[in-house]
Amino acid sequence: MEINEIVNFQPGTAESDQLHRSSISNENNESYDESSDNSDSSQNQTYPLSSYCETKDFNVMGFEKNPEVLNLSVFKTIRSKRPKTAKDFRTKKPGSTREKILSLPAPGNFIPLTRSFEQEESQEAKVLCEQPPQGLTADQASTYYFSKILSNESFNILVHYTNNFAAANTKPDEWTPVTRGEMKIWLGILIYMGNFNISNRRLFWNSSKEMPLHEMREYMTYDRFEEIYKYFHISDYSDFFPCDNDDRKDFTHNDQLAIQSGAGSSTTWEKFTLFARVIKENSQAVFLPGKNMNIDEMTIGFKGRSPFSHSDNKSGSLKKSYRTVSLCHKGYTYDFLFQSSASGLQGVPVRANDETHSFSPTSRGLYQMICSLPFRKHFFVIYMDHTFTNSELFGTLRKLGIGAMGTVRSSSKNFPEEIDVDKREAGKVLKWNHMIGKIVKQKVPEITRAPGSPTTGEKRSADQSKTTEHEINTLGWNDNNLVYLMTTVHEANQNDKDPRTYIVRNRKRPTSKNFDYDVPVGRIASLPVPIVMDDYDQVMKSVGIFDMLRSNYYVSSKTSQKWLPLFFWLLDTSIINSYVLFITQNPTKNKQNIRFNYRFNLSQGLLDQGRAEMEQEVRVPLGQNMRDLKLYIGANTQRNSLRLTPGDHSLVPMPSGRRPFCAECRYSKHEKPNVNIKRTSHWCKICEVPLCKDCSCYYHSLS
Repeated sequence: MEINEIVNFQPGTAESDQLHRSSISNENNESYDESSDNSDSSQNQTYPLSSYCETKDFNVMGFEKNPEVLNLSVFKTIRSKRPKTAKDFRTKKPGSTREKILSLPAPGNFIPLTRSFEQEESQEAKVLCEQPPQGLTADQASTYYFSKILSNESFNILVHYTNNFAAANTKPDEWTPVTRGEMKIWLGILIYMGNFNISNRRLFWNSSKEMPLHEMREYMTYDRFEEIYKYFHISDYSDFFPCDNDDRKDFTHNDQLAIQSGAGSSTTWEKFTLFARVIKENSQAVFLPGKNMNIDEMTIGFKGRSPFSHSDNKSGSLKKSYRTVSLCHKGYTYDFLFQSSASGLQGVPVRANDETHSFSPTSRGLYQMICSLPFRKHFFVIYMDHTFTNSELFGTLRKLGIGAMGTVRSSSKNFPEEIDVDKREAGKVLKWNHMIGKIVKQKVPEITRAPGSPTTGEKRSADQSKTTEHEINTLGWNDNNLVYLMTTVHEANQNDKDPRTYIVRNRKRPTSKNFDYDVPVGRIASLPVPIVMDDYDQVMKSVGIFDMLRSNYYVSSKTSQKWLPLFFWLLDTSIINSYVLFITQNPTKNKQNIRFNYRFNLSQGLLDQGRAEMEQEVRVPLGQNMRDLKLYIGANTQRNSLRLTPGDHSLVPMPSGRRPFCAECRYSKHEKPNVNIKRTSHWCKICEVPLCKDCSCYYHSLS
């Protein structure tokens, strides 16, 4: 019947019985067969409309449920008002029938990407730095490898910005400038705390014999540790957001959004640019990764509120965390980008060249990380999951001589329609370990330069750029369900006896009903699996290895600063990278407590190294805010080298109105004990050193 037809519906008749049966069959997408109904009671049973509406929870919208007469058009109108459910919007893939699934094409003759270099084919990871000198203790050896990742330059950055931030937010004489040695002690204490699951930091300075004793009080007092923790900083707002509009043309999209919204460095990833760049450069300089790399997301624990955090409600309880996208090799983080739920990957440029002009911002960020590898001298294969896999990225990487492999969604761009079927339905029809495939030819733009702009490389439109075709092998492997894959380095076929494409592995017995291999009874069985899937399973553990290395022992502490969890993650990344360097150059069979011992030795080494440096350091501020800091002068303290620079070294009143002791008088006191130290309200305009009028000329004339 048509919807617009008006028919007097009489319940209890054959017409009402047939209408009820057709309604049920339409909802279940099945056809009703009268011959299948053999029950005598069901043939004589009637279905009043009122009971039908009640069982189906239909609202008759004020109409009386009269089982005798009700207009059919009203009934259909009522039915159309039913709220939509997910089942109504779920549509089957066109042509996902058993016949189409059985006729899916087999994998084609694919030529995988290969590159020949002088080094051996089985490229293993190598440590590019020299081994530590002979005779070093375990503490010194751990500190040696850690210094290759977190160098003195990184400590200088922390010292500089911490002193500047403290000087700008404290009153005169309230802040003693931190030195590099003291910063090493502070970080050593943080790493030491990460080895023990104690939330109260004060317990590490406990002096009661009834509780475990720690040696922190021998290196730093609790008040000094909390003071540095309060003013600890790794960036400066003015360094990342200049006021000149001409300087903003090269900013990334994230920078521009932050500037337009008036956000400072506390709400943008650029707060970590300088510190993270040093860690990346050092990590890439001392380690040559192996052939197989993988890209995946990492989560950073965070319980606060931030526009840059991600929310995950898969487990039923809403969890928030920061995320990074990392390029790893067996736990070693070679490169990474912070990921924001508001603005995507950090550091991805707005403008794209001809190769990546059609990429999404995420693919452009992956391309940027992959290009940090020395792919011109070594062969690499990048593994990733369906979150990042797409044919445009794979085709461009193949053009550069970089292999790629990953799982892929059937809804991704340029996915072949010939193998696009319902995965669950295909998993029930196809036999276990069955392979299907289709070769995709991806067009990749050539690197072109617009006429008249050899430097800027103005982008041409896509239809004017020259393109080349690169093959990508798109496969489907049937496990319990059909799994789609994309690869440029693997060939495949349906012959599970072929050693080029299959390998025998011990794995759990599949639960698929289509499993027909004759194997002994048991949970574990030796089964042939495609090499492409075996490689994916083995390589994708790299990020998992990093998470495992960080799971038991990690730097963490209660804080109200939203960015500190990200700094703790950077510190843990430096520790784990140095640990991978250590075990690569010093392999050992006894791996019991090796991670704990390394972190413990590292913290102890930083404490001892920092205390040794503090004995030789002079507490001279690294910034230019001398008016708010104490000037420490000892017997071996050298005079400020700025006094010999050309310029106007005249005395000016100190802006704070203070009257400290003259610096030159204090220097002379160590040389001539009878010198009378004077107070002064003036200091040098350039050196920012308090000087009295009698000592100014003498101070600036000494060689």
